[in-house]
Amino acid sequence: MKKKYKSINLKLTLVVLLFVVTIGYATLQTSLTINGTSKINNSTWDVHFETVTPTPGSVTIDTNDNTQYAARIDSNDNTKVDFSVAFNEPGDFYEFTVKAVNGGSIDAMIDDFTKTLKINGTTQDSIPAWLNYTVAYSDGVEIAKNQILEHGKFETYKVRVEFIRDITNAQFNEARGKTLTFEYEVEYIQKGEGSVPVNHEEEEQPVEGTVYTLGIDSNVDVRQYEPFPTSIIQYGTKKQVLQAFKTAAGRDMYVYLKHDVEDNVVKNSYIEFVITDEMVENNPGVVPGVYAIENAHDEASFNRNLNTMRTAFGNNCDPLEYASCSIDYGNDKSIYFDLTDYTDYVYNHIVAYSDEWVCSISLDKNVVIGDNIVDRVSSGCGRYY
Repeated sequence: MKKKYKSINLKLTLVVLLFVVTIGYATLQTSLTINGTSKINNSTWDVHFETVTPTPGSVTIDTNDNTQYAARIDSNDNTKVDFSVAFNEPGDFYEFTVKAVNGGSIDAMIDDFTKTLKINGTTQDSIPAWLNYTVAYSDGVEIAKNQILEHGKFETYKVRVEFIRDITNAQFNEARGKTLTFEYEVEYIQKGEGSVPVNHEEEEQPVEGTVYTLGIDSNVDVRQYEPFPTSIIQYGTKKQVLQAFKTAAGRDMYVYLKHDVEDNVVKNSYIEFVITDEMVENNPGVVPGVYAIENAHDEASFNRNLNTMRTAFGNNCDPLEYASCSIDYGNDKSIYFDLTDYTDYVYNHIVAYSDEWVCSISLDKNVVIGDNIVDRVSSGCGRYY
């Protein structure tokens, strides 16, 4: 079992993500033939950033430290975004979204983009195993050359920097005290030959080490630190697991399990749930998206769950007051979370219902695994009556 670390042992500082949109104005090669009386309207070129929105659960900015600040658009240059935060323990992350807006009258496309990481001032050839650093569109689609940004439209970027939770002693010691500088630059030029739309319907690809389950084929629990049960079907993507339920049950279902797996051993499990655009219509304040709830084992993970619930369910949820969250989405169908079983910031049991289906994660205390005594997460899904 990997050791847990106290926050006092580590300060990993991220200084100035220079997230820049470079505006390249390609030569306008349009030929205008004027016969009789014509008016040539003024064209404008204006690609810039708007609206930075931090993700709930991101590390808190220390207001007593003037070197730290949340993601912000440069007041003198709205093509630049930067931030400076500190990570104090494994599992900390900082994430935000920002809109790239084409406010001009000319369609644009991406000519090139570059991504750079420096550690203590030295440029890195690769991302360390203890760090996750991604920039993509908000729905996970990758940024690529020749993608179009039409005039009057916008795209939303999501930036995430994360100090990986599950690390070894050696990786912990390698990370501590480091200063990381990130630079991500996107160059937009006038739309031209080879331009392509951003494919937001792009097929989801499996992620190594991540699997999804429903448990419709087995009553066996998935247990942390144990081999993944052979009787439970593993699905590689969210789309696959949702389609599997619809095929088996003849209807949609919006709650399932997500697992982190390494060498076929379960590292952790989560309840993941989907809120669709249709659900928002009758539930003001609800935010569509895919959300994950973990089995909270300390105050930090408890607060991550709290922030997730408040973001997803809006006014339909107050976990601290009612210890539950729910929304209805028509025809007597609903998603309901029971969060009542917790003490001192530790969730002993979390249950999520979607119609007649239920998924849960439980914290088994003081379980003997080899020579160690650990708190272990167990998870499972099934029909309830």
